[in-house]
Amino acid sequence: MSNREGVRLTNQPLPRPSGLRELGRLKEYVVPAIFSLTMTFIIGAAFLFDQIKESKAERLHSLQSRAEVTAQWIDQNFSEINQQLIGLERFAGRCDDEVLFQMRSTLFSLSQVVELGFVNPTGELDCTSWEQLDQPLKVSKAPQQYGLRFLGPLVVEFMRQPAFVLARTIRDKGEINALLRVSWLREQIRNRTSNLGFIALIDSDTGVPIVLNGDYTLPLNSKEKLFPVDGIQTFEGIFDNGREQVIHFAPLLTLPHLSVVVSDESNVLYTNLVTVQPMWFLAGSGVFLFFLALSILLQRYILNPAHQLKHAIQQREFFNLYQPLRCSETGQLVGVEVLVRWLHPSEGLKSPVTFIPEAESTGLVKQMTALQLEQCAEELAPVLAELPELWVHVNISAQHLIDRRSIERFIAYKQKIPGLVLEITEGHMLALSSDLIRQSLQQLKAAGVRIAIDDFGTGYCGLSYLRELPVDILKADKSFIAAMGTDAVNADVLKTILTLARQLNLTTVAEGVETAEQDQQLRTMGVDLQQGWHHGYPMTAEALLNTHLRADTSSG
Repeated sequence: MSNREGVRLTNQPLPRPSGLRELGRLKEYVVPAIFSLTMTFIIGAAFLFDQIKESKAERLHSLQSRAEVTAQWIDQNFSEINQQLIGLERFAGRCDDEVLFQMRSTLFSLSQVVELGFVNPTGELDCTSWEQLDQPLKVSKAPQQYGLRFLGPLVVEFMRQPAFVLARTIRDKGEINALLRVSWLREQIRNRTSNLGFIALIDSDTGVPIVLNGDYTLPLNSKEKLFPVDGIQTFEGIFDNGREQVIHFAPLLTLPHLSVVVSDESNVLYTNLVTVQPMWFLAGSGVFLFFLALSILLQRYILNPAHQLKHAIQQREFFNLYQPLRCSETGQLVGVEVLVRWLHPSEGLKSPVTFIPEAESTGLVKQMTALQLEQCAEELAPVLAELPELWVHVNISAQHLIDRRSIERFIAYKQKIPGLVLEITEGHMLALSSDLIRQSLQQLKAAGVRIAIDDFGTGYCGLSYLRELPVDILKADKSFIAAMGTDAVNADVLKTILTLARQLNLTTVAEGVETAEQDQQLRTMGVDLQQGWHHGYPMTAEALLNTHLRADTSSG
């Protein structure tokens, strides 16, 4: 009711009935209680889901281990045979008593091998661990493929059972081989799955089983191509026998075109995953009470990101890391980029992407940069004492260029950091009018502060625009470095950037250099400076001094 209606208003609150006060107090706990119940349910469900997931992972790992342990066992045997074949290569072309003795001695040490033999360069088996053949047996010429090979399965007349051959091409273009029984391998892989599963040694290219225990079956409608087998992999789903199964492929290291495959039914593999424990209910009550107390406290204190950032600046929780910039031609250290990190007291190390946007939106980025410059001048003092002209790149935003105090601060720090370089992204440059940018940049240029455009090429900053600005350095975005040597659209952009820089007599920096091949190619292209993991990770000033600067001095 308003004063206009003749009723006198008073500032004294009306007394609330005791029942309403109790109701209001009760409401203070309703939201925390609902929140706590919800969190307890979510955590309980997540815990149960995690237990199921962990149990499934353990069962799956057990199946995978069966395949991989079997593959390792076969690899060990094949490797042992391979070493023995290599040892016998020196007897190629002979079949005298000494050779037969050596072959038989080797045969006795390889219980899995039935026979050893030499095939001459014309493709005839003329010597075995049994005897020298009076009439060489025509088989096939050895391929010009060195290393261990697998042939089979095949039927040997004197054995009257399936067998396979491990062979090596030798120096005289002939072959030395070992004959093994398939039944030996089948016995070794028996009883490694349930009665509804199977284990097999298959051809990795075609999937055809060579040795099999169980009923061989494969997934239907797999999103990924099964063959050829591309490394260790697992598939789950409906198989061509109509049942839901899990299958794991483990290629051999000695013969990658062979793989061990183990499969089992999902119902067998994933039964009785979790048993509910009485202690879980007690733990759930504890979780509820914990969240109830926490949520009540959080109602009285709203977390403010800006407040946290301001507090972090005051407490100096931000620190600098320095990533080296090296000369492409000499490989010497010529500069560093200063990278800010936040060591949060409770959340640990935080990446810039988690706080820089908030700092820019609240204007606190200017205070952060002031702290960064202060720390930089102090930490780099020993480095600058040895290398006074070291370029020190500091990232700034559009807010700095329109702030008078920031410009004055940069000019003042030029005395402590002679090689100060201010980096601003191409996007920030284009976000402001040319007049504002030009005025600030010309003032910095007059004071001897270099200006670098960061992530150049990702915006629309053209030749005519650059001519108007006192820019010294162009930093090519790392996406263009990664695209070198590919058919990507970005592959030729770097050449355009370099041409533009030469026309304007600007220094070029390539970011994101991660390999020696990129280093060499950028040198050939005429890039002035390089930055990336290939030349050094972000590090402390002390590590920079000890690892890079003094290393350069000693090598020089």
